[in-house]
Amino acid sequence: MPVESSAKTLTLSSMPLIDNGKIERGANHIIRECIRDIEDRPGEKTKRKAAIIVVFEPVLDDMGLLRSVDISFDFKKSIPNLKSSSYPMIPDGQKLIFQPDAPFDPRQNTFQFRPSTSEKIDPETGEVSPPGNTP
Repeated sequence: MPVESSAKTLTLSSMPLIDNGKIERGANHIIRECIRDIEDRPGEKTKRKAAIIVVFEPVLDDMGLLRSVDISFDFKKSIPNLKSSSYPMIPDGQKLIFQPDAPFDPRQNTFQFRPSTSEKIDPETGEVSPPGNTP
């Protein structure tokens, strides 16, 4: 009685059986990345793409006859690049100067709040007492 083989024919539905499901997991991974990007940046209208490319490479024997076919899978995704706003900076010799407190105006000066050492802050109310008064 012949022994039944567990060999399978390569089809889309048999791909999950290859290498204990690695091909299926790879495909699911790039699909999840596309979905995650859409959820993170729903305002980005550029289409996301996920592709599985099956690569076929013939393997010949010493006589030039087809011995087997090596199959590999390329998992590709296309997700729009991340982009920031454009920030103006002032050239100063070999440096570029920017204003962290006003990122869109590098010439904007900001007020630095430095509490006076003689002012007292009431910990219960948060009120500032003038110098000389104790909360």
